[in-house]
Amino acid sequence: MFTLHNAMKKQKNTGETKSVTPPNTKVTTVADKKTLRIIALCCAMLSFLLYANTLGHEYTVDDGTVIENNKITKKGISAIPEIFSTSYRKGFWDRNEGLYRPLSVAMFAIEWELAPKNPWPGHLMNVILFALTVYLLFMSLASIFKEYSLFVPIFAAVLLQFIPYILK
Repeated sequence: MFTLHNAMKKQKNTGETKSVTPPNTKVTTVADKKTLRIIALCCAMLSFLLYANTLGHEYTVDDGTVIENNKITKKGISAIPEIFSTSYRKGFWDRNEGLYRPLSVAMFAIEWELAPKNPWPGHLMNVILFALTVYLLFMSLASIFKEYSLFVPIFAAVLLQFIPYILK
């Protein structure tokens, strides 16, 4: 009969670095893929629900300089080539700044094209992307810690959602 003790003993005697898993035995993980997806989806839904209250908010902070009062962003999709060759707030002021965030501004231009003067699509996109981030964080950590407890992936996914509330 093959036992783990015999395998380790044999490994010690021969100096080999072979696996100590008996042949034809499957290493069991904490949860199957379906269960992991369900838990990840629950974490993502929690994050969506926590931040869904932002859907009714107006533009805020630097949105005035980058979206509402920006001549380039307000051109919509046609401005995307220009956005990728200019600074972050170009179109609001002509100050020479080193801030370069073309993906954000291009997304703002697309949102403006689809719904001018309406912050709701942008807020919805942010909430969806955050929920997706929580989902991917959980799945990544569950993959890394697959032989162990699900505590770390669940804790990290939930903690990420509550950090703004904790830091207040």
